[in-house]
Formats: sequence, C-alpha cells, structure tokens
Amino acid sequence: TDNSLFEVDGDQLRTKQAFDFETKPSYSIRLRVTDSAGHSYDKSLTVLVLNAPELVGSVVVGDGTVQRSVVREVNLTFDSAITADPGAFEVSQRTFDVNHNLVLVPVLTKVDLLPLADGKMQVHLTFFKAGAPNVPVRLEDGNYQLTIHGSLIHSVDSDVHFDGDQDGLAGGDQLFGSHESDHFWAFFGDIRGLRLVGN
Repeated sequence: TDNSLFEVDGDQLRTKQAFDFETKPSYSIRLRVTDSAGHSYDKSLTVLVLNAPELVGSVVVGDGTVQRSVVREVNLTFDSAITADPGAFEVSQRTFDVNHNLVLVPVLTKVDLLPLADGKMQVHLTFFKAGAPNVPVRLEDGNYQLTIHGSLIHSVDSDVHFDGDQDGLAGGDQLFGSHESDHFWAFFGDIRGLRLVGN
C-alpha cells in the first residue's frame, strides 16, 4: 500500500506531498479504525488523483521570433482542455510612478481558447482599443506582464484549478514578464530582440 504517503489529522486524511496525475493517477491505502473496546475494522481504499491543467512549453510572444518590433499576440498551450473565467489572463504594461513604484496598467485583451487535435488547448491573446474588440492592435512600446490567475482556470475533465504558483495546490498566480529574461516587451523597430531599433 501507499500508506506512508498519507497521514490522519483528526478526522481528515491528508497527503504528505503533492501528487502528480501524470506520475501516478491513483494510490492504494488501508485505513484502520478502533473503538473504545479495542475492536478494529480495516478498509482498503483507492485515492484517485485528479488531473490539473498544466502549461506545456513556454509563453510565445508575438510571432515566436526574437523580434519585438510588432507584438500583436501572445500564445500559450495547456496540456488538456480548460475553461477560463473572465480575467483569467491579464496583460499589463509595466511602468513606474515618480517615486519609482511599479504600476501595472491593464491592456484590453481578447482571449480565445482554441482546442488542438492532440487534446491540448491553445490560449490566444490579442489586444484591442476600447470600443473596438474585433480590431486587433499591436502593443505600444514598453515592458509587459502576463498574470495567469490559477483560481480562474479549470480543467474541463475534473474541474480542478490550474496551479499557477506551482506550490502543489490548486490556484495561485503565475507571472510572465516580471523578469527581463522573459523578453516580454514591445519596441517598434526592434527586429532582433535587443531593445535596439534597426539592429
């Protein structure tokens, strides 16, 4: 049995570690209850692990090349079909106020969920101006951040939330663009992704 991976806490059965559906989808345990007279009863149980949606690969900015001159879209892929509540994918321009405090300015973003042939799902983000949601525009020059709100993304199969912060618990946010190494910026004329125009 897999009893060593579980513990009883009062009237709760808890895991001692985070489980991964792809590694092992079920665990076998044996529980024993004992009454005040010393009589015991054993029961074998199977604990099923639900499949939480996971990102596959990296976030793709623009057309997938190093150029950051014209960024009209961002794409990401999940390993299974998902549903996303409004606000699940939030793109913001990163700027600073006069006191050098980070300010996130929301970018109007259209979210399309596109099923792929292999059971995965692509999330396609495009940008627009107020009043014209069907007219995509490029991002203005600047640094950007994508916040993926795990509590707003659900697996279609199991209704389990995306583990955005990868702490083993459903929910939490994943940030893309909060580090320069994410290369999430737009700079008109930057064809080589170096933050330089025309080089």
